[in-house]
Amino acid sequence: MVKTVVVGLGVIAACVLWMGFSYACTPGGCGGPCSATAEGSDEKAPDYTALYRKVCSDCHGKDGKPAFLWKTANAPDFTDPKWQEESGTQRLIKAVTDGKGKMDPFKGKLSDAEIKGLIENIVRGFAKKQEPEKARGKKPPTK
Repeated sequence: MVKTVVVGLGVIAACVLWMGFSYACTPGGCGGPCSATAEGSDEKAPDYTALYRKVCSDCHGKDGKPAFLWKTANAPDFTDPKWQEESGTQRLIKAVTDGKGKMDPFKGKLSDAEIKGLIENIVRGFAKKQEPEKARGKKPPTK
């Protein structure tokens, strides 16, 4: 019985390690779950959602809203239309690359293409999830 439990835990640990390594790949790299093939192409397109979850969501939240601890450390709310409007893409690329405030730099950890892709595909995507009227800061018309 004890031997069976130990073997079972070993198999679970091996699966968890495999999943961790497969999500740590880079575009065109390991061929794990984060490297989906681009349609009509032999190149692998990066899965920015998986990359965001791996490197950004602990501080910036899975939904783009930082957890309380990180909000107090001035982590931005990516769903805030005003923040989205005021934050230029080049400024965000620089902040992620070089670090800003309590955020460590990701230069050397992520490629320039990954940083730009995260911002354009994920961070900017949180604004698109807002209601169109709310994103423009206007109240919806009343009937």
